[in-house]
Amino acid sequence: MSGLDGNYVGRDEEFSGDSKADRFFRLFMGCQSRVYSYILILVPDSNDADDIMQETATVLWNKFDQYEDGTNFIGWAVTIARYRVLHYRWRKRRSMMHFNDDLWNRLEVCASEGVDDNCDRFAAVRQCTSKLAKGDRKLIELRYGMNMSTRQVAEMTGRSRTGLYRSLSRIHSLLHECVRNTLASWEMT
Repeated sequence: MSGLDGNYVGRDEEFSGDSKADRFFRLFMGCQSRVYSYILILVPDSNDADDIMQETATVLWNKFDQYEDGTNFIGWAVTIARYRVLHYRWRKRRSMMHFNDDLWNRLEVCASEGVDDNCDRFAAVRQCTSKLAKGDRKLIELRYGMNMSTRQVAEMTGRSRTGLYRSLSRIHSLLHECVRNTLASWEMT
């Protein structure tokens, strides 16, 4: 069985003669991009997402003896990643801006449904947003993450609505270009 990216991710009976490390490596490499995309959708900072991916890989390896051959490895890996993301959110609960519950639920649904074009695009948007200058990222988080109106953001930041529209337009252009480039680079890998 092949995965979303054409790599082997399904049952591993045919590898039963291989070593534990070989089996793990084949299964993990077959779903690594899917697990990483899942994490990127839910974690706002790409550096933190990298750390969570490493933690997830470590937990998967340490618990690989508990994995039952022939079952859904990718489902198991995403479940482990989900718990690592929840732990990250718990650790960062005071220091990070939180999405409202509705947006968080939509992110989880997108991440859980699998990587399709929309989820890839959403992961790219999240990654590109994390690369924005701090002030630009705050404007995007207030407007879309906190679901504030443009008027509310303008009042909160002391900007005119015209100035805010210009800033948001500039940020949208930056994000559009970054997302386009990010998606193109992912297609090459």
